[in-house]
Amino acid sequence: MALLVFASTVLMLLGIVGLESDFYTLLRVVVCVTGAAGFAAARRSGAETWSWVFGVIAVIYNPILPFHLYSRDKWTIVNLVTIVLLWSGLRATRTPAREA
Repeated sequence: MALLVFASTVLMLLGIVGLESDFYTLLRVVVCVTGAAGFAAARRSGAETWSWVFGVIAVIYNPILPFHLYSRDKWTIVNLVTIVLLWSGLRATRTPAREA
């Protein structure tokens, strides 16, 4: 999960710079998968609120029925908020390490 959050963060930060449209399709796929994985992790850990947060992230970034904001500035804000939510959610849904 941490690797997906890291990859999503890197892609969203690169997306702020402004690249080709194919890049944004890749960004949507990776962030959507991260949202879905976060949803599953939150459900396993019993974090109901985080399940909703990750679910909404997966819906917003899904590549099949794209969510359009029609403004790069708006997407920059959404991307930055998403980065904060992904890292916060990762911390909140981590299960404690098992003692041997």
